[in-house]
Amino acid sequence: MRVEGSGFAASTPGPGSVVLVGGTARTTACNTALSCTAPVTAADVALAGSVSVQIQNPDGKKSNAVLL
Repeated sequence: MRVEGSGFAASTPGPGSVVLVGGTARTTACNTALSCTAPVTAADVALAGSVSVQIQNPDGKKSNAVLL
């Protein structure tokens, strides 16, 4: 999935921002301060209902949650 916003930390030189899916960190690539990508697994969407998506920056601050 691609997450767009602002204030993300680029992966290079690192550490970069991390996408959290249901509170679990995913391997994340942030090429700019405006966009990050991370995989969504089949298990993330297998159950009925919604799962939260957030970005966590290296300083520990998290974005608002958005439901997937």
